[in-house]
Amino acid sequence: MKRNKLLALTATSVLATLGACTPALAARVTVRVEGLNKTLLAPTVLSTKSGWITKDGVPAGECPASSANGALDVATDHHWNGIWYSSFSEYLITSIFGEHYTSSSNDYWSLWVNDRFASLGACEIKLHHGDQLLFAVEGLKTAYPIAIEGPSKVAAGHSIKLKVVYYDAAGHTKPLAGAHVRAGALKFVTDAHGSVKVATHSTGAFRFTADHTGYIRSAPLVVVVS
Repeated sequence: MKRNKLLALTATSVLATLGACTPALAARVTVRVEGLNKTLLAPTVLSTKSGWITKDGVPAGECPASSANGALDVATDHHWNGIWYSSFSEYLITSIFGEHYTSSSNDYWSLWVNDRFASLGACEIKLHHGDQLLFAVEGLKTAYPIAIEGPSKVAAGHSIKLKVVYYDAAGHTKPLAGAHVRAGALKFVTDAHGSVKVATHSTGAFRFTADHTGYIRSAPLVVVVS
């Protein structure tokens, strides 16, 4: 079932139209963008700006540049598009880095903040230092984001123990069996507990990613073997 398509049709949205928004202070956050078939933007640390998003002639005072939408604007260097709904003071984000979905598409752009599904539109979300934003394509069936848990360093000769989990809408983690874990030419599949053990035969930095059909692919985990 489609959720909010980044357009939060909630009581909060309606109340936001009763008066101009007050922009929050700038925050240093991380933004990642996952397209349907590939990562469009790896985790990128940035600082939001002051002022307002006025894309497509939207008047100042409606969408704060310090919001989640403002963070997307900085992260993509303005390479996103959306439809402005003045009655809700909110954009329906339709395109990021050229990957486009219309309001009638089965697929759409969703937003997760700190591994929780955002129930508000991107213009309404006030950010705090350290927040992590994930913009990802979803479809008719809910797609949850996944993550790889593991060490950042391992001594040579020791196995790398990894675990793949997924986050539900409330941000709770659950192990994910059958996930594909990759690092270069290395490929593994997680067991019933979401775990996989990687034997190390050489030193260096290994960049692991994980994916599973019906889920949003993970951010990379780099493990240094020395």
